[in-house]
Amino acid sequence: MCKGAIDVASKYLEGGRHTNFESLVLVGIGFVAIIASVMVWKGNYLAGGVTNIILGIITVFYGKDAEGLMVLISGILGVVAPKMKH
Repeated sequence: MCKGAIDVASKYLEGGRHTNFESLVLVGIGFVAIIASVMVWKGNYLAGGVTNIILGIITVFYGKDAEGLMVLISGILGVVAPKMKH
């Protein structure tokens, strides 16, 4: 998804103001997934984990299987992490 963000930024800087909606959605999902991952890292496991699970499912729906599965797995690990600490 970071590569997609770089592609969108480079198209915008080259003067191509026309970007498709799907690219913008995936860039937004990428930024929110990073924020949710930071939430998991800071200790807010459930909120960050559930957010990443939802974002992973949406990303897979948009056809980015590898990226979506990584976000989905990070969400599952975020939800399971508090149970593993004991």
